Amino acid sequence: QIKLRGFRIELGEIESAIQAYTDQIETVAVLSQGTQAESKVLCAFFSAKDKIDTGKLKTHLQRHLPVYMVPVHYQQLDALPYTSSGKIDRKSLSRIQVGLEKEKVVLPKTEMEKQLSLLWKEVLQIEKVSIRDDFFQIGGNSLSVIHLHKLLMEKIDRDISIANLYRYRTIESFLTYISQKTDADSLQSIPEPRRRELLLQGNAKRSQRLSKRKGINSDE
Repeated sequence: QIKLRGFRIELGEIESAIQAYTDQIETVAVLSQGTQAESKVLCAFFSAKDKIDTGKLKTHLQRHLPVYMVPVHYQQLDALPYTSSGKIDRKSLSRIQVGLEKEKVVLPKTEMEKQLSLLWKEVLQIEKVSIRDDFFQIGGNSLSVIHLHKLLMEKIDRDISIANLYRYRTIESFLTYISQKTDADSLQSIPEPRRRELLLQGNAKRSQRLSKRKGINSDE
C-alpha cells in the first residue's frame, strides 16, 4: 500500500484489475514514479503474450477503478525483472524512465471549459491547455492547487474541496464530477415529502405502462 496525494492506494488491487483485462497479460507490477510528491504518478509495467493496446487497457481501468488509482503510464516489457528471491524487482523497474504518453489535445469548447482553462493558464502561467491535461503533469504542485482552489471558490458557485482537485486532475474529469455533484445536490434539495410524491408518481406511471403491455399481449 502507498499513499499518493492523500489517497491510500492498494497497488495489488490495480495489478489485479490489469490482469483481469485479458488473459494475455502474464505479469504486472505497478509503482509510483516522480521526483516530487505532487508530481508522482502511477506507472504500470507488464509482460504479455501479445501486444496490448494500452489505450484500451486504460479505458478498462477507468471503468473499474477510482480515477486516482488509474496508472498514467504503461510499459509493456518482454519480461519483468526478478530478484534472487523470486520476487518482482521493483527497484529495477523504478529506474526505467517511462515517457509521457501524448494525449490528444482537446481544446475547451463549452463556456465552463473555457472558464476553467483560463484559470489553469493563470495559475500555471502557460499559454495553452487541453481539457485532458493532468494539472500536476503540466506544472501544478501543492501551492498552485491551493491558488486554483481559491480562484474556483471565487468564480464558481460550487462547494469544492482541495482533495477533489487532486482526484479530478483534468478539466474534463473535474467538470464531469461537478455535473454529477450538481445533479445529486439538486435531488437532495427537494423536500422529503415531495421526493416521496415524485417517487410514487414514477411508480404509478411504470405500473400503467406495464398494464398496457399486458392488455396488448392478452388481445393478441
